Amino acid sequence: MPYLIELLLFLLPFATFWLWRRAYPTAEPSTAVLVVAGLAVAAGIGGAVWYGLSRSADQSAAAYVAPRWTGAGEEIVPGHAESERAAVTPAARQQPDPQRRPLTHRADPATPIAPGPR
Repeated sequence: MPYLIELLLFLLPFATFWLWRRAYPTAEPSTAVLVVAGLAVAAGIGGAVWYGLSRSADQSAAAYVAPRWTGAGEEIVPGHAESERAAVTPAARQQPDPQRRPLTHRADPATPIAPGPR
């Protein structure tokens, strides 16, 4: 259902233009209407650029930290953004994660490791 609403909202300006051209086939918009429409388009594009630049500037020095299970009290820490300095400290680089198993870990040592996709 949401996709249908999005499709209808996308098609609405085209349908409105088509209806206007059918009702007034020889009419042309005035210069004032064209100027206002051009300013509206420019304001929309400028707003989108400003929003995109402001959002990317906030996250420029941040690194995503994936959600993790603490093990103590069975608490799940949700994923979040941290500054890169806080996310990768020298102490964190030296201490391996006890929850992480090595890539060659298997339940039964006699079971061969299956080759990965190529």
